[in-house]
Amino acid sequence: MPLNIDWQQILLHLFNFLLLFAGLYVLLYGPVKKFMKKREDHYREEAEASERMKQEAADAKKEYEEKIAGIEAEIADRRKAAAAELEEMRARREEDAEKSAAGIIRKAEGEAEIRKAEIIGSARTEIAEMLDEAAEHLFVNAGSEELYDKFLESAERSLEDGRDSENNG
Repeated sequence: MPLNIDWQQILLHLFNFLLLFAGLYVLLYGPVKKFMKKREDHYREEAEASERMKQEAADAKKEYEEKIAGIEAEIADRRKAAAAELEEMRARREEDAEKSAAGIIRKAEGEAEIRKAEIIGSARTEIAEMLDEAAEHLFVNAGSEELYDKFLESAERSLEDGRDSENNG
């Protein structure tokens, strides 16, 4: 043997190496590969779950935004309805106030007419009494009772004529 090479030792070492390789392959490569596959599957599932959750969150956000928009529209409608109702109530109250004011004015005008008639009547009575007293002083002191009686008749006629013209007019 040249170079001192023992083929039997080389083949034995090669066989030992192949046995070691096969043993390590069975003992280490299979479980490591299985572990790596399991780990890869786990991370893939987490990524898919994360994507699903993102999509669900986006859907929920969209749904909530639509609900908010619907609620805002409903709020706007309710505000419009409330404003219209408020305006209607204000108009009714204003109309009631105008009717009430018109009634008060009519009542006050009626009372004013009655009061005016009373004042005019009492003023005429007072004027007639004053004229009567003045005429009595004037004619009685002058000694002419006949003239005084004529004056009274004339005054009564003019007083009756004034009443008649007031009632007719």
